[in-house]
Amino acid sequence: MASPSRWLARLGLVFAFVPVVVAGQPAPGVETPSVSPLARVVGGGLSTLVVGGLLLAAAPDYTDRIVDQISDEPVACFGWGLAVLVLFVGTTVLLAITVVGIVLVIPLVLAVAVVGVVGSALGYLALFGRVVESRWLALGLGALVAGLTNVVPVLGSVVGFVVGSVGVGAVVRDWRT
Repeated sequence: MASPSRWLARLGLVFAFVPVVVAGQPAPGVETPSVSPLARVVGGGLSTLVVGGLLLAAAPDYTDRIVDQISDEPVACFGWGLAVLVLFVGTTVLLAITVVGIVLVIPLVLAVAVVGVVGSALGYLALFGRVVESRWLALGLGALVAGLTNVVPVLGSVVGFVVGSVGVGAVVRDWRT
């Protein structure tokens, strides 16, 4: 029987390509977004590819450590990622209602955005690292899926949230140790 993480990786592959087929037209009366689907595909895929490539080239030991942590404990990493999101939202709201705190919100948002992009790239790398041997091929597949799922209204957001949360959780767990 396949391990749970292999099963999740295979399920992720299935769900990664289904959205491309079912994307379709928006509901009547719903305004379409101003960013073209092609720009969303390229933006999502390119950001994952560039950040992941930089991590693989500049910090291969760190990347391997985080990917291994995600592969070994995906549920714990997701829990940490979810906790970071809840703490971020709460802290941002509390800081935004104070005059002094407003100044601190901008660097906090930027820091969380950077951790989010790095975590997402590492999450896709870990997901597809379970399917293929080469880290670079896994990164390419992850970038493709990240881009393609960017155009699907609900499922794309769910996939991005889960993969990003797992990656962010692993980054935060590693930072704490």
